[in-house]
Amino acid sequence: MKNVLVRRSVAGLSLAALTAFGLVSIPSAARAAVEEGMIAGQYAISSGNCEGADVGSFEPDGLPWTDNNAPVSKNTSGSATFTGDGEGDTVAATTSTSASITASPIGSGPATITGSASASASALASNPETACDVNAQTQSVAAGLFTLTQPMWVTLTATGQGHRQGRAAGASYVGIGSAQGMGGWLGEGYFGLGFGGDGLMVSASNRGSSVAATLLPPGRYGVAFLAVALAETDQPSGEPDEFGSSTAHDGSASYTGNFKVEMKPAGTASAVTGKGAPLVQFAERDCANGNVSVALSKKTVKKAKRVVFKVNGAKATVLKGKGLQGKKPKAKTVVLPTSVSAVTKVKVKLILANGRRWLARWWYRPSMCGGSARGYMGGGRGPVHTARAPLPLGTVFVPDLEEHPVEKQLVRRSALGLAAGALAVAGLSATPMPAGAAIEYGEVRAEVGFNKWGDADCAIATTPDSGSVELVDNGVPVSQSWNRTGTVTIPGNPADVSDLSGSSQVTASLTPIGAGRATFTASVSGSASASSDLADGACSGEASSRPEARAEFDLPQPMWATITGSGDGAGAAQAMIGDIQGSVAAVVVGTRSEGSASILLPAGPTQIQVQGQVRVDTDGPARTRSYAGSFTIELKPVGDAPVPGPGPGGAASAVSGKSKGVVILGARDCATGSVSVDLTKKAKKKATQVLITVNGAKVAKLKGKKLKPRAVVVPAARSAAAEVVVQIKLKNGKKATVTRSYLACS
Repeated sequence: MKNVLVRRSVAGLSLAALTAFGLVSIPSAARAAVEEGMIAGQYAISSGNCEGADVGSFEPDGLPWTDNNAPVSKNTSGSATFTGDGEGDTVAATTSTSASITASPIGSGPATITGSASASASALASNPETACDVNAQTQSVAAGLFTLTQPMWVTLTATGQGHRQGRAAGASYVGIGSAQGMGGWLGEGYFGLGFGGDGLMVSASNRGSSVAATLLPPGRYGVAFLAVALAETDQPSGEPDEFGSSTAHDGSASYTGNFKVEMKPAGTASAVTGKGAPLVQFAERDCANGNVSVALSKKTVKKAKRVVFKVNGAKATVLKGKGLQGKKPKAKTVVLPTSVSAVTKVKVKLILANGRRWLARWWYRPSMCGGSARGYMGGGRGPVHTARAPLPLGTVFVPDLEEHPVEKQLVRRSALGLAAGALAVAGLSATPMPAGAAIEYGEVRAEVGFNKWGDADCAIATTPDSGSVELVDNGVPVSQSWNRTGTVTIPGNPADVSDLSGSSQVTASLTPIGAGRATFTASVSGSASASSDLADGACSGEASSRPEARAEFDLPQPMWATITGSGDGAGAAQAMIGDIQGSVAAVVVGTRSEGSASILLPAGPTQIQVQGQVRVDTDGPARTRSYAGSFTIELKPVGDAPVPGPGPGGAASAVSGKSKGVVILGARDCATGSVSVDLTKKAKKKATQVLITVNGAKVAKLKGKKLKPRAVVVPAARSAAAEVVVQIKLKNGKKATVTRSYLACS
């Protein structure tokens, strides 16, 4: 059992592989938007060579849930003990899971799904020389299928906590995607986004936080929260294993993710803000042309002297004098043209007759109406007919939610074994680097691939695929572009021909990896087309574009890693960074998507990867597709490392605001977590009071004789980020504020 699960774990962390297990058998309440929902736990503990009973099952133990605002939770646990031939050779293995979910009604208005998922696994040996090979793995998941009847902006938010020790791993994820598209062996790791890219996924492993947003057209979708954990015993080989250890013989892992999925109809506006909000009425955006109507009541017109309307900072209309008041005051409505496909910020500035000024603001999300959203998204995806191997970094197995009984998929594919294995090692083979390079491996590759299926005699002829170009951490951009064609034919029928083509482009750069900050940037784009001369030929073909950039290196100390990215088109792109096991940040973007994630990485081996994907086939609804995405991954040190500003300390933001020369916000001392706030000679001359707060809490108030040149040590918890705000009352009656944010030190 263990060998099968571990071998298959190279596929990485399974999101929707687990998103749907059991869903087909549990109906939801009548007329509920969530058609099938389950919250469940699943575990397996086994040994192939020691006495003891295997426990657990691939069958899920779950409860139904639906979108009725009722919270549902589920816990599971398992344990087993195995005994070897040697004296005192025993292994105790345990697993536990917990999950919760609450969903508001999903319909024509805003909806929210919140929840959490936790998973723990341990396999602990009484003897470091144990001969027992024991494997304990578990996962908790809340998942469901639902239908959107109109375009919706969807935002995923995730935070995670976790730890692992020895031979163990884990992570947590949240994802949403097309129910039809969440299927097949997606060999390039696109987490169930399918060919059309209708979906999102973010990771929140240890000390991680992620957010991503996209516009989903009407259709059927799956959503899932997931936490996974794996632990095992084995004899160390003296060389780093798949868990990054050369000495560990057992291990434990525990991971928790907290998740939120927010859905808002296209064109939805924010709440009106500003002191002028009661005086102005904003209408919903006209979904057809993007126009926004702003109404001023008779009372507002009577009070106002001048009204300025701005759209995204640009002046649109000004009303004053007779243009505002007319012969006598009466209610007015102003129509402001805006772009239907863009986020729009509308400001209304009112100057009243008494001299007061009021401001009202309203944000509008982009609008996609009727069929335009589906056409823009590029339609659905074609079937995946063959498995891809080996699977690269972050690949997941995702069963088709609509076409396959998921219980059978789990048993047949041993989906539980996908839980945690080689999320960061699969597919990253070593390549010698030039002398003096800090990274062990780096490349960009603009790959174009083809596939065929159908009659056994079908043949495919292609032009050569690309090689790869070496990527070094010297800050110099490296690029590759590739075009490729292919033809699928069958002997005896010259009319049965499928033409395939694709293009792929990638550009990436990596600044030097060391004790200071480093930045990885990558942009990927591609297109693919597939056409067949016969509507019902014996052969079918597929074209795919797979640009990617990746690197392996050793972090000399713990680092904060932050991913930001965006993408658009009929495809998908992903960015990931992580250590060998467990600590991984990931963002997957589809059509009109953007996202970010941050995580604290330990010192040691680290992998980084950006991939794009476009696929079409001759059996699918779309014959031509394209996609483009870009990502930036920033590494910022914790501990004693150079950062902007005076002295060493935890990585900090730039200083914002003006202190009039009264104070200087220094660096963070990561030995204690404290921050230095230095008062200058100007403090006594210019200020009457200095108030210092950390994360909103007052820590010091200085006035009188205390306003002299001095260093104020501001305490802050080492393990938490800190925002230091200094508010200064000046002798001329004015106020000044200066702010600086600091990353956590541990």
